[in-house]
Amino acid sequence: MKLFDTRVPPTAARLADFERTLPAALPDDYRAFLRVHNGGRPEPSGFAIPGLGDRSGIARFLALDGAPWDDLEAHLRMYSGRIPRGWLPVAYDDCGNLLLMPLAGPARGRLFFWDHEAEGDGTAAPTWEVAESFARLLERLT
Repeated sequence: MKLFDTRVPPTAARLADFERTLPAALPDDYRAFLRVHNGGRPEPSGFAIPGLGDRSGIARFLALDGAPWDDLEAHLRMYSGRIPRGWLPVAYDDCGNLLLMPLAGPARGRLFFWDHEAEGDGTAAPTWEVAESFARLLERLT
């Protein structure tokens, strides 16, 4: 996998400051991704959504201190009350759906596809697991 349009990686102090705002620490593989790449457009970008029997593609990974369209903290604020509490948006597809990562509990560190069009009545939209870790997601991009 290659990444294009990445952002300047955050310092260890900046990343630690961000983690203090979260309900739990970032999984190690995702923290390492932010420290080295900090967002970007992956190629290849496709991934399977087994529970839907469908596929999607990552338009962009979110970045700490990114531009308005790829800023991790801005996405957290924008989707507050819409995505499951304690879940972190890490990427989005071309249709505005998100890849989310729970930060605590039995699903901690797993990646889920979140379909914004299924929100309906304002409750959290359905999610489908796509990878058991951030590292596995990167390995499976096609």
